Amino acid sequence: MNYKAHQLILHFGLAKTGTSALQHALFDQRKELLKNHDTLYPGKYENHFFFQAMFAQQPEKLYQIQTLKRKGGETVAGFLAKYRQSVLNEINEFKPRQIIISSEYFSGMSVDELKAFSSFLESIATEIVLFAYVRDPWSFSISYIQEMIRAGYIKKEATFGYVKSNVEIIAKFEGAFGRRATILPYDQRTDGYNVVKTFCEKFGLSSLVTDINKYKEVNNSMRSEAACVMLQLNQL
Repeated sequence: MNYKAHQLILHFGLAKTGTSALQHALFDQRKELLKNHDTLYPGKYENHFFFQAMFAQQPEKLYQIQTLKRKGGETVAGFLAKYRQSVLNEINEFKPRQIIISSEYFSGMSVDELKAFSSFLESIATEIVLFAYVRDPWSFSISYIQEMIRAGYIKKEATFGYVKSNVEIIAKFEGAFGRRATILPYDQRTDGYNVVKTFCEKFGLSSLVTDINKYKEVNNSMRSEAACVMLQLNQL
């Protein structure tokens, strides 16, 4: 029998909305979360992307699995089974009131994979809260393309336009989990805006971070001019 937490917050971090900063803060403060808030941020990785792999139809094709250094001929299925059990062991050991799981990789899951994910989460928590930040579509599209240039995925001419629909992603989660998602605006241009601070205030974790600016930005931003120069380098 598995212990069931009262609530589980599933943060399906939409791309380019400060997800890495939030994950870094929660992982860095996980002892404080348990001690003062009875909240578990499980696992040994900041990003919970292995949950995606646990329910993927072809996990061996996923980026996080391909970059994983398995030892002693360990299979993908063997690693994921061990990861799953380690999460359950943590939950049963600490018996938290609340669990937080976060990854931007969840957005790439199919409806069937999300339904299987939902069934698993319902086995470890009574209440599931779907949560995400939403960014202005045009600002998001530009930032997303710049990130693809920086990562080297775009090597030819870059065409700027609306690249993805967050509406469809949110609807997919709501359909698979059978509940409405809690959505907050991501307003990077507002002075003093901080994803970690906003998240903590939303879920009663305001005392979690004393130096909130420490987690303001994990990934360095890149201006449009720099993206154009890097695009030329990628083409070369």
